[in-house]
Amino acid sequence: KAELAATKKELQVRDARWKMTVERLKKRSLTAEERVTELAGEVAYLERCRVNGWAPPHNYKHKQSAAVSAAVAEAMRTSAADPAATEPPAFAPPSTMPAGGTAAGT
Repeated sequence: KAELAATKKELQVRDARWKMTVERLKKRSLTAEERVTELAGEVAYLERCRVNGWAPPHNYKHKQSAAVSAAVAEAMRTSAADPAATEPPAFAPPSTMPAGGTAAGT
């Protein structure tokens, strides 16, 4: 009986650990999915900016990270001071892009 009670206690401990692990992984998965959705929105916005000449609309209400907001503000200041600086150097110039308009050719 003592061995059976010890085994039941061990099973309860393992079950509790299992449930905690499952909940932790579910929470991590949901957080990752939310982040992917947020980043997909930012990528779509930045792609629209790239296609439209890097000029964000003045009434832009999309939630942005602080880094993106700072980069957009800096790009706007730079483009206002130097109209030739509207395209960030991280992308290939349009003349070297494939017919699809992106570096990947899609």
